[in-house]
Amino acid sequence: MNTKALEPMRGPRAACKLCEALLSKPARQRRHFRLPARYQSPTLRLFHPHLDAPTAARRAAELGQAILSSDSIPPEEEVIEALRSCELAAAIASGASESPTQSTDPSATTTLLSLDNRADTASTKAIPDILSELSFRIISHPPVFINAAVLASYVNTQCMLERPQTLPEAFTLYAHKPVPTPGSNPPVYKEPNPDKISQAVPEDTAADALDAAIIAKDLDLALAIINSAYRTKAYRNDKLFKKLGVPVTIASLAPLGVYIIATQAASLQDMVDNSYATGAAFAGFMTYLGAVSMLGYISITTSNDQMKRVVWRPGMGLTERWIREDERAALDKVAMAWGFKEDSKRGLEEGAEWDYLRDWISKRGMILDKTDLMEGME
Repeated sequence: MNTKALEPMRGPRAACKLCEALLSKPARQRRHFRLPARYQSPTLRLFHPHLDAPTAARRAAELGQAILSSDSIPPEEEVIEALRSCELAAAIASGASESPTQSTDPSATTTLLSLDNRADTASTKAIPDILSELSFRIISHPPVFINAAVLASYVNTQCMLERPQTLPEAFTLYAHKPVPTPGSNPPVYKEPNPDKISQAVPEDTAADALDAAIIAKDLDLALAIINSAYRTKAYRNDKLFKKLGVPVTIASLAPLGVYIIATQAASLQDMVDNSYATGAAFAGFMTYLGAVSMLGYISITTSNDQMKRVVWRPGMGLTERWIREDERAALDKVAMAWGFKEDSKRGLEEGAEWDYLRDWISKRGMILDKTDLMEGME
């Protein structure tokens, strides 16, 4: 594979301008903090007793600027720490805006949304936008390698910031961004194969991103996430490998096992020739095994109990149905979120967004609200 050097997309000077709003303010006297080694929840609402939102945001800006101002390949731990710092700052800012805490200690009770200080209020409201852009600059910085852990941390950060608009672009970067060669200085980059299993967006990460888009009530964003996560060839290859790897291995070894069993069974009789008995037993066992396997395959691929509003169009191949089931389930979740919640009102939705969703689903081999499956239309 050809290698090439890639110049940084964003220089140190741009990073300084991004963080200037946070780093230029004088730091308050607070104890330094360290992020926990493991991220515990994407909906973190716990406050550090000696930390406020501007202080946490400045800390995140410092960590982000350290990465963006360097052309060397940063360790994965530093990247995740910077992203989690952004998430922690967002958690504190959102928690302070929802329910400001009070304490008898004046040194630990600086309220970010104080109505008496309009400058602090304005800067606090700007923190999510600044941290969201900083997080995206971090993962798009050429020397930063985006692995599954970094991608999951970025998605969690943007979900906490309530800024999921860049998630489809982040998924595209995950699959297509040039990979820096470890140990190279200056970094040398290799073009990845976007269809490789390792380039597939993890299922849990894609689900979190889709939930964030649904919460944001952004239909275009939700469909873009489905397109960049579930509809990629890498995602389908990953599902084939994970779900079919063990069954295919067992199926390939089955004839040998069946032959051994047939040989042993033939040795228990003396009425016909041993080789003939072995062949007959082998044929019978394989026929039984093949029939049972085919019934199981049909049962799995035709199962539709999980379908709510989005179903497959008649004529869709059974294998393709199974491979694309996660995509259909994601569209089903979107349709459930945008349509009426009452079963009796399903099919009565109208409007430009709903028509667009119906057409989008139809072009991909599925049907939204198939008439003969709706309540009262059996």
